[in-house]
Amino acid sequence: MLLAGRAALVTGGILGIGFGIAASLRDAAARVAVTGLTDEEYAAAREAGFPAYVLDVLASNAGIYPRAGSRT
Repeated sequence: MLLAGRAALVTGGILGIGFGIAASLRDAAARVAVTGLTDEEYAAAREAGFPAYVLDVLASNAGIYPRAGSRT
């Protein structure tokens, strides 16, 4: 599989659309970590089979720049 063994971080992956994305990645054999805000959300993630990790630093840099002359 294309995603087998790949690592993925899904922010907001404990509820709603984020959970659907995380579950789809997991079903594709990716290693998935999800984030949430509360102890209850983390408990729900554990119950859904997502492992617990402690994240000390997350630097997210998408490197996205608008094309010259584009409108936003």
